[in-house]
Amino acid sequence: MLLSAPGVSLAALVLTAPGILWAVLCYPSGSYASRISVGVALGLTFQWHVCALLAAGPGITRLSVAAATGAGLLIASLLAWRRRWTFRLTRIVRHPRHTYLLLLILALATAISAAPLAIHSIPQGWDPSFHVLLASTTIATGHLPTWMPYEQIPLNYPYGLHVFIAEISLLTGIAPDQVFGVLLNLLTPLATGLALYGFARQVWRSPEAALGAVAAYGLLGNWGSLDYGAWGGLPNALGFFLLLAFLQVLFARGHEWTRVAVGGVLLGALPLAHHHVMLTGALLLTTYSACLVVLALLRRRQPIGHIARRQLVRLVLIAMVGFVTVAYYAVPYALRAREIQNSDVLRYIEYVPGLIFDKNGWLLWILALAGIVLGVLAGFQRKRLKRLDQAFRVRQTEALLFTAATSVLLLAFLLGYYGYRAYSLHVYHQPYTAFTPSRFLTDLTYFLAVFAGPPLALLWHWAGSILWRQHPAGQVIARYALRAGLALALVITAVNTIATTQFVPHQGHLELGEAAAFTWIKQHTPANTIVINLDPTNRWAPYFTQREVTKTPVPVSEFTTGYVAEKRYLASLLLSLLGHERLVAFAAASPVLPAFARRPVALLSDSGLPSVWNRDLRFQSGPERVYMMGNAFGQLLQPTSSARWWTSGSAPPANWQTLGSVADWAAQASPRPVAGSAHYLRLTVAGASSPLWVSCAGENGGRVFIDGKAVPDTCSGSWQTFPELTTPGKHVLAFEAAAGQESGSWFDVAVIASTEA
Repeated sequence: MLLSAPGVSLAALVLTAPGILWAVLCYPSGSYASRISVGVALGLTFQWHVCALLAAGPGITRLSVAAATGAGLLIASLLAWRRRWTFRLTRIVRHPRHTYLLLLILALATAISAAPLAIHSIPQGWDPSFHVLLASTTIATGHLPTWMPYEQIPLNYPYGLHVFIAEISLLTGIAPDQVFGVLLNLLTPLATGLALYGFARQVWRSPEAALGAVAAYGLLGNWGSLDYGAWGGLPNALGFFLLLAFLQVLFARGHEWTRVAVGGVLLGALPLAHHHVMLTGALLLTTYSACLVVLALLRRRQPIGHIARRQLVRLVLIAMVGFVTVAYYAVPYALRAREIQNSDVLRYIEYVPGLIFDKNGWLLWILALAGIVLGVLAGFQRKRLKRLDQAFRVRQTEALLFTAATSVLLLAFLLGYYGYRAYSLHVYHQPYTAFTPSRFLTDLTYFLAVFAGPPLALLWHWAGSILWRQHPAGQVIARYALRAGLALALVITAVNTIATTQFVPHQGHLELGEAAAFTWIKQHTPANTIVINLDPTNRWAPYFTQREVTKTPVPVSEFTTGYVAEKRYLASLLLSLLGHERLVAFAAASPVLPAFARRPVALLSDSGLPSVWNRDLRFQSGPERVYMMGNAFGQLLQPTSSARWWTSGSAPPANWQTLGSVADWAAQASPRPVAGSAHYLRLTVAGASSPLWVSCAGENGGRVFIDGKAVPDTCSGSWQTFPELTTPGKHVLAFEAAAGQESGSWFDVAVIASTEA
């Protein structure tokens, strides 16, 4: 992927050039880092909004993207011409030592972060597989990303990252997966370092402490920093870069209306970047606003109370501007919020082993806690600690108050992980967590780095000012040696983090023969083929084959309880039948199975399968084999003669679990259940000495009755065997399942028996 870095970097620079041009020439800030980072953020926001317009009009194509970017550059130039330029080159070179140190820190941190690009051929982790898949739909259709034709569900995930990847790919011809890797490991860490430097300077009013914050983030951070490349968290990283750029605007001085306009545009872009960053930003700004309200009430006659009231008004105005800029996306999305139960946002099982401190980085936590202590000492004992105060100049700034309020992220993690898990164990009997709580720890890393900046600055200052009175000639050597040792310790920590998370065997590349198998499927199978991939890296199958697969990588934000869940259940059932199992009975209230039954099936596996399947083998490359299974799902449509569905508009009688009356029971299920919004099914099977395995699944689970007796904890999609079915004679299996909220409610039941002796 390293070979793609020059092209991707140049294209990204061109696409964000309108924002960079305006910010460098016109944005009212004395910090060059703030100008550039705010400019990049404005350039990203410009492209995201422009792509929404292009998608509704001529389409997102190479020509339309180039024309829109050219128009943006023209507008930025006109705005700069009509306004007095505030850019002065002397501001960049006024403090050359700080500039050189910042460039050196950014170069070291970015080089270490980008090291995996030299050996990886695809991005590491699970998330990139669906991000590049969504980007590929924009390239193919010219519209905003969608799950079609891979999944029949609406897209909830923000489109910003995906259209930006598509734009770069259209301009350069570089594949989306390569673009993703360069953005994640190279460009985003670089832009984030600049934005963090600008924000840290507003917090501490000290370039030394800001440099320490950048070094702490880029070299000591794990989750939220170097770990992003291990799982592909580019939307989170890009979203938090936007949040840092917004915070620089929020806490800047003067030029009120410019800050309101620019801040509103950047704040409105957060929902287009990442939902969890939007949630984090709302949580942080709400907490900060509450602190301002308290200050405005308690210190209403003092200058600090006046500042708090003015900041509250500014926040309200910025929020209004942000809502106006993103209303076209945010309003429809908010209207779907009531369907959150169809996603896994509140049903996601996450496991965070060990102590949480090693997730962000032990050294980062130690330095951050030291920074908090130093800040308190320097703030309340300034007269006694003049030397300490001069080192990083603690002031009671608005940015410092905001940074202190970010401790709410730790509370959000504890509630979302430990609190909600205890609740879900009690209510749902499952260890669910809420809103992927590990992301709150990820987001906390940025602010831990800000607190870690002053201690690092003090260590650097101490290493450069140590005196050896008995050996004056060794003073220079000692200073350089101590500073070099401190820098080396930071670099070694970063290299060790990267080595243990991203230089992992069998990660960052496809397996032997897998690329050839993907290519064969793409070139030699019909476009409506369904692919079943049994490989460990099956998440990449839809992207490289451009075919629908039975297990598409879908994030927790999407509505998976309907089409996605049933497709996975049917695929697992089909795999059982392709082995050594015999289908005894099957019944389905399914809106998708009739369409599946008419589509060809390709099976990809990297291990040997039973020799009986060799007749279906069509391609082999190394260990990879591609089998064409015909319309394998069609065998599930063979009706089970004893299956009967309740079709009446009223509830079934009390003894419906037994055979009883046959009135109002039909061989086919209704398209939508009408009796109390529930499915009712009963069928008969013959008892056998060999085990019968029963499985049922639906959007909301269900209950099983055997000969009228309820069986608890069933209809979860797993296979179960019951001793009652081993006795000779006929047995009545009855099923009750509440219908879900999807437009195509489903409920499937299968009974299988082993064909082996």
